[in-house]
Amino acid sequence: DNLARVNLLRLRTFLAQHGGTGDDILLIGFADKDEVRIPSEHLAHQRAESVATELRAIGVIVPSENIKGFGSELPVASNDIPEGRSKNRRVEVWVKNGLL
Repeated sequence: DNLARVNLLRLRTFLAQHGGTGDDILLIGFADKDEVRIPSEHLAHQRAESVATELRAIGVIVPSENIKGFGSELPVASNDIPEGRSKNRRVEVWVKNGLL
């Protein structure tokens, strides 16, 4: 969506301002506990890979070893309601220690 695209551009700007590259971030994908048609870790990893693809398109190359899928671990909202499950289907960007 548009907000996600804006956030990717913000991330690229942040990395440039701090002398960082795609090596300095981790893309961590998550799934909700009800996504069972394929293993949640695989689905979560696919989410992170799609973000990496979008980052590549704007010049940020994230190494494959920095792309992870945590499945349904670490939910940020309740999996008992649709809104919560939607929030748990996410990709987080973790900045490696030392970039700032």
